[in-house]
Amino acid sequence: MSVSAFWAEDRWTRPFGYRPGPNEDNPYTLGYHIGQDVGGRSWFGPVPVLVSGVVVQSGRGALIGGYVVVRVSDGTFHTYCHLRTGSLPGYGTQLTAGDDLVPLARSTSQYTGDDYMGSASDGAHCHFVVSTNPATAYSPRAGTVIDPRPIIRAALSGDTAGGNARPFPPEGLFVNLSQQQENDIYMRVEAIANAVGDIGRAVALLLKRGGLDQQQENDIYMRVEAIANEVGEIGRAIESKPTS
Repeated sequence: MSVSAFWAEDRWTRPFGYRPGPNEDNPYTLGYHIGQDVGGRSWFGPVPVLVSGVVVQSGRGALIGGYVVVRVSDGTFHTYCHLRTGSLPGYGTQLTAGDDLVPLARSTSQYTGDDYMGSASDGAHCHFVVSTNPATAYSPRAGTVIDPRPIIRAALSGDTAGGNARPFPPEGLFVNLSQQQENDIYMRVEAIANAVGDIGRAVALLLKRGGLDQQQENDIYMRVEAIANEVGEIGRAIESKPTS
């Protein structure tokens, strides 16, 4: 599906800034919906990349399922959530607007493996977050969220901030880190620290309330596994390439 077809406004569902009513439960960390949802409807194919950039994170979160974080040329981060996790692009992958990312996840059951969309989703869709920190989608207090709707509209009109920018060249990715690369790694480490703190607080609260059930144990396991994967990716990113 093309960018214009997938991201068209008539496919938008829950909007950025949505707040539950006064008599409804409010599940949002910041009190409101921090992304723009774009419906999958009856189509579950790959999500087309909205704006060109480079992948700085990908993984799986208990709430948001599979996700990919793309740094675009203005320095902000575009996060695509509720994706299948079988073939997520790795750190440093260059993406161009219109490229196929990965398909939307379709299942609300955590036992479906790659097809699990995360506990915060009740139907196939892309939860799209724009922020100043790569961890914001799964740790909303990290960084600042930005209304993604003007960015989507600009991309649909052809006026994108990302263009075909390459924030740093892939051939130099593992040698002599630039200041930008050092900053990216610092933010990733900071995001890990925040995630570890969130897990610790959640476990302490659950233990205080009487212990963890199987669902909670599984969610914590997946979050720890995602952190371990991220630590491994950071290590590989700063590893020097052997000289010939």
